[in-house]
Amino acid sequence: MPTWQPAFFLPNISVEEPIGCDAIAIASCEDERARQILDETPALQQMSVNFTDPFGRKLKPSMLIFSKQAPKRLRNLDAVASFRDLVAMSIVPPSRAQSMNHGHSFATYYSDFYDFYPWTINAQHNLLVCTTPALGGFHDPDLFKGQCTPGLSPVVIQARDIDKTLLDALIKRWLSGFGKTAWPDVALFRSLEMAVAASKMPAGADVTLHSLGRSVALWVSAFEILAHPEAASSDLNEVYKLLEKTPWNSRSQGRRRFKAYVTGKMIQQKISSRKSLACWLYGEIYQARNDFLHGNRVRRNRLNVKKSGKNLFGYAPLLYRMALAAFLPLPGPLKRPAHTDIQAFSDWQRAEFDRSYHQGEIERALRTVRVRSKH
Repeated sequence: MPTWQPAFFLPNISVEEPIGCDAIAIASCEDERARQILDETPALQQMSVNFTDPFGRKLKPSMLIFSKQAPKRLRNLDAVASFRDLVAMSIVPPSRAQSMNHGHSFATYYSDFYDFYPWTINAQHNLLVCTTPALGGFHDPDLFKGQCTPGLSPVVIQARDIDKTLLDALIKRWLSGFGKTAWPDVALFRSLEMAVAASKMPAGADVTLHSLGRSVALWVSAFEILAHPEAASSDLNEVYKLLEKTPWNSRSQGRRRFKAYVTGKMIQQKISSRKSLACWLYGEIYQARNDFLHGNRVRRNRLNVKKSGKNLFGYAPLLYRMALAAFLPLPGPLKRPAHTDIQAFSDWQRAEFDRSYHQGEIERALRTVRVRSKH
């Protein structure tokens, strides 16, 4: 009998290697654990081989599976969805950074790639069932013809696409804290869920400026949830305080050289407007959110960043990754061994590259803002 249980198919991505841990994973249908599930469940096997794109080309979907030995609090829909959220947020921000730095798309730019396919197996393993806010139904597995999301081009997720330093830290927190009541864990997983919503395509073929503005507003919510101090309200200053704790690879990126937006309340409290580049950029996103959500008149270029010509919509997930680095926090540089110990030095170089590469790409992308410091 399989010791792993199926949750959902993810038809928009194929994974070269499983992403996860001993309790849960997103895996290829060729993975040994997934293979055992499919061999024991003909209806699921039928599903797995009947996914195509809109033009009939065969797809190799991934499966989200979880261990039956995992704690009960990690074996429910909320937990499974939260694991998906943390995987998505370990890939989407570095993909955005690389796209910004190199001028073309990398991996998954939007979190829609990680959407669960809504049809799955029933408890008796003989019918397909679908339960969504819009549909509840069942059907014959022999008639199943699945597709990826029509507005996406399915991709293969490779190891280099994943911010492993962030992923490992998030999985560790998920294993220890999901389903418990400690406020930092509640804030983290709520924030990740909002960040995934903010990372979705703003619209389909009907995307407008206001669609982008709505997504920017969701990003502000993700930041405020993450920075929420529990005993008081979360606001612009709480997010600034979190961003100012960011462990930058480049120390110059954390210097308070920029005149960031401050609210009237912050002025009354004599809170300095001299902040880091990350805070300045978040202040711009915050103001744009207010304009869109409060119904203020907005220009066609409202989301454009002067000098760089890039869009605030693209910078938000980069800042969010750095906010996560401050919140968790992520591990700092490893102690450098003597270069005479060739093996230890080689291991150190590899570990330091893994630790710093994706954050370095994100810091580089943030520097494309090119705003002038205020002296």
